[in-house]
Amino acid sequence: MAVFTGASAVAALGASSAQAAPAAPGDKYVPIAEKGSPSGVAALDSGAKILPSQLPDLSATILAVGRGTFASKDSLSWNVKDFGAKGDFRTISDANITTNQLSSPTYSFTAQDVGKRFTVYNSAEGRGLNMNHINGTILSVSGGVATLSASAAAPRAGVRADWASDDRAAIQSAIDAAMADDNMSSDGIAREIVFDPSVSTWWVGAPLIIGTNVAPGSPVTLRGGGATGSEIGGTSLKNRGLVGQTIIQKADSKAGHDIIQHYGNGLALENLCLDGRMAAGYCLKVDFSFELRLTRCRFIRSYTTALKLQTCNNGQADDIHVNYAGQGRAWPAVKVTSTRNADASLSPSNTFHWNNIHIEYNSGVDLDIASGATDDEYAEYHKFNQLHIEATIANFYNVSGGSVKAKNVPSLVLGNVRSVNFVNSMLYAKGQPAVEIKAQADIAGVEYGVNFVGCEFLGVTGVDRLVDVISLRNGSASFIGCKFSGADQKFVLIDAAYAGTFTMAGAVFGENIAPVPAAGRVVDNRATLNPNYFENLITDRDAGVTGTGHFVARTPATNQRPTIAGGSGLGTGAATPTISGSDSAGQVSFATGTTPTADNIYFAVTFRKAYVGAARVFLAPANSATAKLGQPYIGANGSGWAVYFPTALAGGLTGLQYNYFVIGSAT
Repeated sequence: MAVFTGASAVAALGASSAQAAPAAPGDKYVPIAEKGSPSGVAALDSGAKILPSQLPDLSATILAVGRGTFASKDSLSWNVKDFGAKGDFRTISDANITTNQLSSPTYSFTAQDVGKRFTVYNSAEGRGLNMNHINGTILSVSGGVATLSASAAAPRAGVRADWASDDRAAIQSAIDAAMADDNMSSDGIAREIVFDPSVSTWWVGAPLIIGTNVAPGSPVTLRGGGATGSEIGGTSLKNRGLVGQTIIQKADSKAGHDIIQHYGNGLALENLCLDGRMAAGYCLKVDFSFELRLTRCRFIRSYTTALKLQTCNNGQADDIHVNYAGQGRAWPAVKVTSTRNADASLSPSNTFHWNNIHIEYNSGVDLDIASGATDDEYAEYHKFNQLHIEATIANFYNVSGGSVKAKNVPSLVLGNVRSVNFVNSMLYAKGQPAVEIKAQADIAGVEYGVNFVGCEFLGVTGVDRLVDVISLRNGSASFIGCKFSGADQKFVLIDAAYAGTFTMAGAVFGENIAPVPAAGRVVDNRATLNPNYFENLITDRDAGVTGTGHFVARTPATNQRPTIAGGSGLGTGAATPTISGSDSAGQVSFATGTTPTADNIYFAVTFRKAYVGAARVFLAPANSATAKLGQPYIGANGSGWAVYFPTALAGGLTGLQYNYFVIGSAT
């Protein structure tokens, strides 16, 4: 027997295998006629591969160039860089400019910078339409020095300069390609315009158009990288970097164009910052939109309105920041309104949900919902959850701090609105009221309505009132479970012209920042045209109140208390009972005299303001002595309530106290 080892063994085994290999198969088991025929068996080439002629035509399932790539099984993506967008923004802080020559000790301009847009700043960045900036195009480069299309009136040294390619055309091409995709209605796949997350800033020299009234196009999503965060740290915005967020800026810091204009259905913006660079024009202007979605976006530095939604239905905005925008009443930072259809009929902005919205450091009204004297201004069914408005103005809209000043306009203006609700929101006033309710137009068939639930209204010295209810032709305004602090004279003013109904219940006045003013009113109710309802209002001290209603006061004012009188059941020589509280809740104290009697009134309470129908009164002993008395009988009607005992109490009892609570319908 032969024994093989090592290479000899391998060689021998290989030879043995080769010798044992079967002959090439013929057509014994698969007839030649079935090879390569429909529903048959494919023939293989010499490399054991299926012949190309026998493969099905799959070209219809392969994406054409420019149609996008699959980001996931249910979304197609168009990357703006694939359409030529460069995202090559640069900034320096040591630029020198003489006439039209731009240089820097730390950066040498190259031929690749030719044709790019630029901005050269003065010593301060400035704001508004008259900013002393120089904008234009880099014409040529020589020896590291750029020749510009615009000149400085005087030399500037050590200033900031920005430059970048104008990527508007490339980004627009990506948008157009996505919107032109003809399979949107049938395949259910989302169309996404994506921005390279490694690039922070993109410049556009004209508006990005997403749909028109002639060609609305397919729904698309513009998605940036990262998230907005809640703060602009330090000077990051001045250095053109919001950490982790895609920023689309105007290429010209004085250009008055909008950044994005949208008309049509289904636009979604995610993780984007639209920066108007303190020039006029909207950051985002939306017309006739259905199911708009804004998620983790920031709209900043617009000399006029930053975000305008005109006839937007069934939309939603989540985690939105609006900063450094607006001018006075004419240009609120955020404007929600209606427009008219082709047949001139009104098309309101309705059914929109807002969640976690932050609006602050704006020069004008922060949020204006359909204010105006005509029915061209109208909105309905908007719900705000966790809205935060802070009415302070940054020094010159820079983000490095500086002084702030008070507004000369209200923060939130509510005009011709129906069913607009605010929940768990905080509004901080400085200089002017936090809220102004002023419906002016008389729209047929519309009953106006504004509701605040669980909201907090804060003010600082100089704010006369926090809520200004000026006019409402019909409908109602209500404040349920809200807190008010920090007004100089009054918290709520209801003007005589107010024609709707007003309801306030469970409100707390004077907590947190500042107490109720020593001299002033909690609510100054001057309206007389319709009933107004107040229930369970809690004040910090004796604060006068005009109007009607039921109040609970920790230190009740005399004119806010019901009255109490002793009855014959107390016996002879009994001290007069006392009451501390309101019509709705409080505590009574009493003592018995000599020879108390059974089945006679021990004390009777008269409401300061009568209820409609009989009230329900509940008593609980406030101490152990009272708990030993046994169960009293209570008689109540709309005017008051009385207590008597079926068995006469002992004489000479003192320190007896009941806590009471009343349920009734206010008039």
